[in-house]
Amino acid sequence: MNKKDFIINYICNQPQKIRAHFNYDLFLKDANILISSKKIKLKEFEKFYTPWHQKNGKICGTIETVETDPEYRTIKILEVVNYPEKKPTGKLPTVFEPIPLLTDKSTKKTLVLDSNHLLGEAIQKLPKNKLFDVFEIVSENAELLVKDFKIINRDVV
Repeated sequence: MNKKDFIINYICNQPQKIRAHFNYDLFLKDANILISSKKIKLKEFEKFYTPWHQKNGKICGTIETVETDPEYRTIKILEVVNYPEKKPTGKLPTVFEPIPLLTDKSTKKTLVLDSNHLLGEAIQKLPKNKLFDVFEIVSENAELLVKDFKIINRDVV
């Protein structure tokens, strides 16, 4: 999948798929931002981040609030089950669409752009070696593409 196809599929055809504050202009114009497809095991998703943020166990829905409060941390996929308001639906599809990821090349951290509920459920119910198709966007500075990386990068682990 190339960048234009990604925009058409995830933005134009399904505008609610990616809800993160995504800088589409930069994505299309910067030749150093790459996109590729690959397969990864379900186990690898456990360490990836969601676009959800918490402080003292409570989720906040606005990026503007979490940006200005340094106590907010980003929830990882493995932690989704700990937050009732983000708890998976209980149903898994029989066929999985490719999952879009954004990886910061310098920090090696990855944000799941879509399918966070689904992955939270899959981690509880499917074998850890199950392979998933992904589209991975790689950027030298993911904070410029998605504001969530400002909060993700607070996590020093």
